Amino acid sequence: MCPESGNRPRLRRLDLLRIFLRSFLIQASWNYQGMLNLGFLFAIMPGLDRLYDERKDRVKAAIRHAGFFNTHPYMASYALGATLAAEEEAIGKGDEKAFEEVIRLKRSLCGPLGSLGDHIVWGRWRPMCAVIGVFGAALWGGWGPLIFLVLYNTLHLGIRYRGIRVSYRDRLNFIDELSGPVYRMLPVIGERAGSFIMGGLVVTFVGFYGSFTLPTRLAFLAGLLVTSYLLRTIKRFQASHGALFVVWLSVTLFGASHWSR
Repeated sequence: MCPESGNRPRLRRLDLLRIFLRSFLIQASWNYQGMLNLGFLFAIMPGLDRLYDERKDRVKAAIRHAGFFNTHPYMASYALGATLAAEEEAIGKGDEKAFEEVIRLKRSLCGPLGSLGDHIVWGRWRPMCAVIGVFGAALWGGWGPLIFLVLYNTLHLGIRYRGIRVSYRDRLNFIDELSGPVYRMLPVIGERAGSFIMGGLVVTFVGFYGSFTLPTRLAFLAGLLVTSYLLRTIKRFQASHGALFVVWLSVTLFGASHWSR
């Protein structure tokens, strides 16, 4: 039986930590029918175990939350916390319609969180970290991949943990955080920093190998033309992707001409 309104259980920090750890497997059972539904259910189960005393109530709740769910895997942490907070309030009301509202809330978060995560993480942060990793590899060799992993996962882990904690604590007020200055500035920082560091990589490349040879100049010109075309025709193509392509093509052709001497 569900707990009474006046004695509602609340999740503990250990419960939130277990949900955080389970969220890393949210894509492990991805499927065409429900997308991330089974991963979401797996991640949220420690919370349901805390909120419901009787097994039949937990089973009923699990069946409700086994429905379709799909969003950005990192931003799903906000949906996990907000859903558990809404589930807790629905238990207090003891109304079947309240539980239906929980599911509607969860599904309504899919699109906005997915769009925001794709734009910030895939579109800006990951390319910027990749550029920094390439720059690090050019300067310090094997440290480049480590620099990429540390920098990239700083934001990744922060989103996963803070998303669960803030959305559970503040309920839907977590939207204020997503529309705040940090999330507004991240795309700008990612784009500008990536371009700036890519310029530094080109300067470093020239410093190591001397002036550009004719094949290298032609490679840069070809790369710029291809990048310009892709930027005009493909919406999701980023300038940092094109910059990486230009440098890769130039290094490849320069290396071929250099070692063939």
